[in-house]
Amino acid sequence: MVEKKHYYWIDLIRFLAAFLVMMAHYRGAFFVEYSLLPENQKGILSSTFYLLSRFGEEPVIVFFVLSGFLVGGVSFEKILNNSSNIKSYIIDRLVRIYLPLIASTIMVAFIIFYVEGSLSNKVIKDIFGSLFSFQGIFTDSTFNVVLWSLAYEVWFYVLMGCMMVLFKKDAPNKAIAFIILLICTYFLAKLKSIYLFTWLLGALAYFIHFKNNKYINLKTIALLGLFISSFLLSQFTSESRNTSLKNLNFLNREFSNLFIAFITCLLVNHIINLKPANKFSIKINSIGTKLANFSYSLYLTHYPLLALLAYFGFPKSNEINIRSIALYIVELCIGILVAYIIYLMSEKHTYKVKQYLKDKF
Repeated sequence: MVEKKHYYWIDLIRFLAAFLVMMAHYRGAFFVEYSLLPENQKGILSSTFYLLSRFGEEPVIVFFVLSGFLVGGVSFEKILNNSSNIKSYIIDRLVRIYLPLIASTIMVAFIIFYVEGSLSNKVIKDIFGSLFSFQGIFTDSTFNVVLWSLAYEVWFYVLMGCMMVLFKKDAPNKAIAFIILLICTYFLAKLKSIYLFTWLLGALAYFIHFKNNKYINLKTIALLGLFISSFLLSQFTSESRNTSLKNLNFLNREFSNLFIAFITCLLVNHIINLKPANKFSIKINSIGTKLANFSYSLYLTHYPLLALLAYFGFPKSNEINIRSIALYIVELCIGILVAYIIYLMSEKHTYKVKQYLKDKF
């Protein structure tokens, strides 16, 4: 068995991206809008808090780039080398996506039933739609809004699987793969093409290698600065922005997302070669790997918990104080704890389930 290659720092980025999404949803649910805060609380600290906890779509762009890099890039490489293993690919993607998804969906259904007393026909329809990745195409994902991005991921994977079959020499069932490819293209046409382009950018970044030189530390700082700047730039395209840049007509949500994707590609290509060289960096990278183990579960489970927390009396704070911040930290900790429990029940067993299915088939 070929040992899976470890990319330094990628795991840490994966977890931080999932955590930023959770921070944004929880702050939005348990704090009033910044404009509704008392005037005496609208200062640097509160502005910084609201800024750091408002990144929702931006981390998802990072997810798409990482997915394109780790899945798309490797798959394209196998296509070029004619070394694709279709069955292995299908098992890897199905288990990776559905083991945590099914567990989190059961949790979501339980929460909705517990809070509302029943499951409406629309909720049932949307839940089943999400299991087939039809959200945004035929169904909605309002019961768990984060699932909008999962539809893109799944159909990206299907698209890649079809290409692996079509371009592999002597591969059977090419006609079936072509039909599925057409269906996949139809579904993707109903979604936003910018996210597919973002995913493909990540895949392209897999093949572009930059040599590190004596200015490696300066380059790292510069790329991290550009990465943070790309997130801040996106705030000028937000509907709730306080600063208007009307003269810059090109500065819209699509542009800012592409800029984030481009900078993320450069950053990923650079940091995967930065091997931890001291005890502190080795420890940080190791912690990032452990946290990333349940980052997908965290992404899937954190939003539905909002309804349950509100049901149990967690308030929507209209000011920033020690109590409201303490409650916010408690809410985040609960979200992480529940995600970890779901991980222990599902995502943790991904490798074992994959190996079982590969041995069986």
